[in-house]
Amino acid sequence: MEVHHPHHPTHKKKWSEYITEFIMLFAAVTLGFFAENIREHQVIDNHKNQNLVAMIDDLRQDSSEIDNRIEEYTSALKQFEKIKDFSFAYSHQKINENELVDSIIKTYVNTRYGIGLFINNASYKNTISSGSLSFIKNNETKKL
Repeated sequence: MEVHHPHHPTHKKKWSEYITEFIMLFAAVTLGFFAENIREHQVIDNHKNQNLVAMIDDLRQDSSEIDNRIEEYTSALKQFEKIKDFSFAYSHQKINENELVDSIIKTYVNTRYGIGLFINNASYKNTISSGSLSFIKNNETKKL
């Protein structure tokens, strides 16, 4: 029993067989190329959509955080206005120094305000570094 096929066929091939084999190979390679190209575009679209959804989620969280900080700062401004009023009352001798210090300490201790604001832009940076931003076709969306 012979394992290997002979390297040379026993009969000579016609030109039409060579052309048929060439067309079949060309079609297989071309279809494989197109299939891979379509698959790659689907993967890119999927990543682009995931990055955009993550960016929207980050923006919602940032917006909520900004609203919280505005509320905190508004409340803190009201407390600082009270401290200003205590200083005004002291300067017009309506309260004494001990009352001023006690009032300021009590008001300041109850004043709540944040020092900084963290804006999460990790998904935006990921979108830029992965090149997904270039696949967004709408210029208005890109600007946003």
